[in-house]
Amino acid sequence: MQFGRIVFLTIIMLVMLAAGYMAGRSVEAGPGGSLVPGSAADPVVSESYLRQAVAEATASLQAQLANLQGRVEELTRAIAVLEGQAPPPTPGPALAPQPQPQPQPQPVQALRKAKVAVSSANVRSGPDTTFSRVTRLSQGAVVTILEEKSGWYKIEYGPGKTGWILGSLVQIQN
Repeated sequence: MQFGRIVFLTIIMLVMLAAGYMAGRSVEAGPGGSLVPGSAADPVVSESYLRQAVAEATASLQAQLANLQGRVEELTRAIAVLEGQAPPPTPGPALAPQPQPQPQPQPVQALRKAKVAVSSANVRSGPDTTFSRVTRLSQGAVVTILEEKSGWYKIEYGPGKTGWILGSLVQIQN
């Protein structure tokens, strides 16, 4: 009888061990087992991924804010004209969008080198997150800065390969 009890307890322990293993795998892999560790879907993302996401969102919001400020100026001028406080604009619709002067790229002092400071950084076809991604650079990649515009750097990341990277994602080298 003692032997039967030992066998029974051993079977119960094995069943519990298997149940614990299955529960652990379920938690680790998430629903459906489709979670890839380190991906954007992983709830435990790296600090550099978060920094990159925040930097990209900040740059996009800054561009939207600049557009809104331009629109506020246009509407303020239109109100002043309607209230008779300013001369009317030259012929054309009162609220015709006025082209906003584009900031001229600031020349960078000589050609400087920079190193990618985050785990992964998108290089884009223009100085904003609305432009398409042309490549992705890994942390430590060294690039040459060609010019600066609105917090973005035009870089050369290979012979004849250029693109734009958000300034907060790189560290300028002396």
